[in-house]
Amino acid sequence: MLHAPESPLHGLWDTWLFPADDGYHLFYLKRDLRDMFAKSIAHAVSPDLVHWTAERDALHSGDGNTWDSGWLMTGMVVRHHDGRYYMFYGAMVDQVQRIGVAISDDLHHWHKHPKPVMEACAPFYETDPRRSPNHEVAWRDPCIVYDATSQQYYAFICARVPNGSYSGGACIAVCRSRDLLSWETLPPAFISDEYVCMEVPDVFALDGRYYLMFSTARWFDSYYQTSDPHCVNGTFYLVSDDLLSGWRRPAENIVIASRESRLDSYVGRSVMHPSDGSRLFYHHMVRRKHPNDVASFGAVKQLATTSDGALRVLARRDVDRFTQPLSAQSVYRSGGKWLTADSELCSQADAPSLYLLYQAEAALIETQLAFESEGGIAGVVIGYGSAAEQGLCIVLDRTAGQVEVSLCGAEFGALRRFPPLQARRADLRGAVHRLRVLVRAHYLDVYLDDALLIAFSWAHLPYGKAGFYAERTTVRFRDSRFAALTF
Repeated sequence: MLHAPESPLHGLWDTWLFPADDGYHLFYLKRDLRDMFAKSIAHAVSPDLVHWTAERDALHSGDGNTWDSGWLMTGMVVRHHDGRYYMFYGAMVDQVQRIGVAISDDLHHWHKHPKPVMEACAPFYETDPRRSPNHEVAWRDPCIVYDATSQQYYAFICARVPNGSYSGGACIAVCRSRDLLSWETLPPAFISDEYVCMEVPDVFALDGRYYLMFSTARWFDSYYQTSDPHCVNGTFYLVSDDLLSGWRRPAENIVIASRESRLDSYVGRSVMHPSDGSRLFYHHMVRRKHPNDVASFGAVKQLATTSDGALRVLARRDVDRFTQPLSAQSVYRSGGKWLTADSELCSQADAPSLYLLYQAEAALIETQLAFESEGGIAGVVIGYGSAAEQGLCIVLDRTAGQVEVSLCGAEFGALRRFPPLQARRADLRGAVHRLRVLVRAHYLDVYLDDALLIAFSWAHLPYGKAGFYAERTTVRFRDSRFAALTF
């Protein structure tokens, strides 16, 4: 949505963000789309989390028989007490993953430590790729946390336990260090009998608890259950009162995810805001495209907790100041009864109905929906009016109790809303809700009452008109905002 490699031969994959005095530094696996895997770690810088400037690549795979001569894997940047920056990153050679480090004085020039600093070892962790369901030794994606009480660093790592089942056996490995170069291997912090891999662990403290986010998907041949059948591939979380033990999975532990056949967002991670202490949440957004997936760095969000400790992703307003209000154009109506009064639009619709006002491509759309009847469906439409007379419909389906993204369009002379491409369960029992949609290029974020529910990728660019949708309800649209993104 906000940043990706300029070259069509390269793709963005797992990302890690580091706030510094001169702005935000984004590092990511730069995939070669001709062979799928990353041989470089790319670098971009932003002053505001919206505008990104590509820098020269930070690292490349090693040559010859070096430990990192294979595919590069996800990393993280840590600032040492001596003022230098340590970038931990992984590599896989002969199906065995290892973790090493590169050191920098300025975040731009990196010097590799000659040997890996962390490797899987018995008796706690799987070390034989022939015994793994993925035919590889999982030892990747380090998350480095400094514990002020013990004055030590802890690394949380995606790994597997020995003799784990082929539909489970994932664990979060732990290593400990005082100097970031010499590491002691500890027992796992968490072992799962449902997940094959718990990728890119992210550990942090927030509002008096510890949280551990991780990403996984059913393509690992694990058939775990989630609280929402529409959300199985993505980022989830555990919670604990202790950094190294007691991790438990809440009943509803979805951070952001998509249905089994999709991979719209992945690798949700967090970092502390450099000035206000809030917890920034970021991820990359994926568009399925044969023969490879392509992705973009998504808009940065914010993490918060509820009174009972549940983790929520909230909207940040970084992009809002880079918008320009859209001017209403000629109205297109299809079905229903639409009434306007001041800044309010009222719809009375038994069947699918549209009220299109704006020409919108990259846009920020917000509206408050006040339902005057039980049940019903209402929301917004973007990109309507292409040759196929279709648009993308984002609605609150109060009857089903979920937010949905689907296509709507003309079929045999009648307007129709098609089955959801993606959905997320939500409490829609209240009569009034606020919907926020951010769309840029092939990607969009959907927020309900300021909480992120859906991150979605669309195969087609959203050219065409934008406006309102209603079905089987009487609903008022209030305080609506349609603005073009100017970046």
